[in-house]
Amino acid sequence: MSPSSAFHGTTAAASEQYPASSMIQETGTNNEAYSSGVSWAAVVGGAFVAAALSLILLALGTGLGLSSVSPWANVGVSASAIGWVILIQVIASSMGGYLAGRLRTKWTNIHTDEVYFRDTAHGFWVWALGLVITVYFLASAATTMVGRQNLSGPVGFGEDWPKPTGSG
Repeated sequence: MSPSSAFHGTTAAASEQYPASSMIQETGTNNEAYSSGVSWAAVVGGAFVAAALSLILLALGTGLGLSSVSPWANVGVSASAIGWVILIQVIASSMGGYLAGRLRTKWTNIHTDEVYFRDTAHGFWVWALGLVITVYFLASAATTMVGRQNLSGPVGFGEDWPKPTGSG
């Protein structure tokens, strides 16, 4: 028995009796993945990075006076504030999407166009998740502020708490 035939589990007699082409088993190739194409850990990580960077840039813009809003009635919001908020969202979403694309699971044997598509899809998932989280927190804060305006006394006290009277 030759070393190569021992390694493959065939004997010299078997290889002479059956041609090599009949010994190859045909297996169906399955191109479907065993897991999802979306790496949710990367998406959530990218969304948190986008939210944190957005908060940092908003604080920076406030410090530099770029996102200031006039307290006077009928003055409105300045064009620089609107531009700064848009720039913040573009930068933060781009960074979060880039991170999600880089942190996702590496796919092998996939065409380059498909890899670009999946990276882009991860970026959109980051943007969408970040938007949903932001809307949730803003709605929660707005609900809390509106709810406190309707209270006549301090928060957490019952009806028997004395209500403020008169001015001054």
